[in-house]
Amino acid sequence: MILAYIGLGNMGYIIAGHIADKLKQDGEPTLLVYNRSNAKVDALIADGKHVQSASIDHIARHADIIFTCMFNDEASKQIIGKDMIGSGQMKHGAIIVEQATIRPDTAEFLASIANEKGLHYLTCPVMGAPPRATAKLLVPLLAGNPAQRKIVRPYLENVIGKVVVEVGDSPGSALRLKLCGNYIIVTMVEMIAEALTLGEASGVGQNKVQELLAGLFAGTPVTDYAQRMTDETYDDVRFSLDGANKDTTYILDLAEKSNADIPMAKVFKNHLDKLTSDYPSLDISGVVGVVREASGLPFNLKKA
Repeated sequence: MILAYIGLGNMGYIIAGHIADKLKQDGEPTLLVYNRSNAKVDALIADGKHVQSASIDHIARHADIIFTCMFNDEASKQIIGKDMIGSGQMKHGAIIVEQATIRPDTAEFLASIANEKGLHYLTCPVMGAPPRATAKLLVPLLAGNPAQRKIVRPYLENVIGKVVVEVGDSPGSALRLKLCGNYIIVTMVEMIAEALTLGEASGVGQNKVQELLAGLFAGTPVTDYAQRMTDETYDDVRFSLDGANKDTTYILDLAEKSNADIPMAKVFKNHLDKLTSDYPSLDISGVVGVVREASGLPFNLKKA
């Protein structure tokens, strides 16, 4: 069985490393890897990972299972839809595992053209930030044909996460669940930002709100985001504004198509737009600065 990984962004780089370790442990061939920038491939090799640099064409012709993690729908359509499926060179029965957060409709489209060519297309977005990926604590959301899910699952379970959520047979279902999960994350960020700002504006102080959150939600992302907001370490980017804007747009689109009223997403998107306009290189946690400014406080309290 030959596996490949395409797209070594912040998340893909870590996941590919874990899968490579699994292959080495099991005595399987090296993981074929491709990224637009060779630096990420070179870094995996320098780190001693069980990987081999390969072109998209080579991967398409030789790999049995191909994990992909591009940034957006356009990249997925180009690399999966045109460069691989469209090449007509892929192995019959090869499995493509989409790990990017794309629109559910895009996933269904790619699945349909894969099926026409005798190929299989699964979706497997993950929940969790890069630190959780490093610790193998991601939550993979797996959807698609049950027989192929069974083949892919061993490269996920206890490899990149302890729990694999099998969402269903429709590839789009995992993306819908992923957007529900991301809705929880972005609105959690908004609520934390608002609570810290309320504490500061009312005279309690944001540090006391942070202390309260640490007691109530110890060991959860709530405490991490609250700490980053109070420490004002937004330039350490774990969830980029580009990614947050893309995902929030997809969330709002899904809500509109589903006739779901989710007003908190709209509030967050307004603050996110302002943050992106003023400080485009920050992490999503920087939204607290926008909430502060809207409340008559400075963007950064420590520098005030």
